[in-house]
Amino acid sequence: MDKEFKNYISEKEKLTRIISLGIEISQRVSGRIENQKKGNATILFTRMCTTSVSIIKLSPEKINSHWDCTSLFSFARNLIEIYHTFFYFCIEDITNEEWELRKLVFNLHENKSRADMLFYLVNEDKDQGIENEKALKKEIKKNEFFIQLHPKKQKYLLKGNTAFIVARETIEERMGNDKNTFKGLYKFLSNQIHSFPMSFTRMTEHQKGKGIASEVEINYSYTALEQSVNYYLEACLNMIDLFPELKSDFEEKLRREL
Repeated sequence: MDKEFKNYISEKEKLTRIISLGIEISQRVSGRIENQKKGNATILFTRMCTTSVSIIKLSPEKINSHWDCTSLFSFARNLIEIYHTFFYFCIEDITNEEWELRKLVFNLHENKSRADMLFYLVNEDKDQGIENEKALKKEIKKNEFFIQLHPKKQKYLLKGNTAFIVARETIEERMGNDKNTFKGLYKFLSNQIHSFPMSFTRMTEHQKGKGIASEVEINYSYTALEQSVNYYLEACLNMIDLFPELKSDFEEKLRREL
């Protein structure tokens, strides 16, 4: 396991270096709300910084530390999902009409989710949020980008069951990644963290999920760190594109980690 552990530690050190730069970037742009894209970016990037720090704190330092690759996978998937929202609202070059539709659909989903949550938790009447829902749907129906969509897509978005107007694999493709590779990775992460059969049927064979080091446990932990590096580093590079005045201080340092 020495080779696997050495690679793992190298990746942890890499993520630690990037986090140090990312936190400084976040502090430099804190409170900058020059427009909605930049305002959203500072909020979502701060969330990515916090999650990345949690990943580092959870990742073992030594062979005889407590190992829990499944929890690392959970944080890594969360980081990926935050980055998708970050790219979707702050980075992708889209028309104002599409951006407005994305925001309206996002808000509609939030309104519906909140009403459902309060109904189940405290039996609050779902109709309390109906006026807000009606207003959001009215704005959505007037949106020029929405009008151009297929009627089936329109009907689907108006249900409020989705926060995004495009699938995650489409976001990945627009980021420049292979969507099938992402779908495989996302399915793997989801199976691991939701305790589906794939997450525990080979625990004994792989010596995984027992809190102790094994070749599989270390390699899986490495994978969680590797994916965290990929998305967090990309977010850092995106931030200095959004705030060009930071490039002279951070671009060279970040690109060394590519």
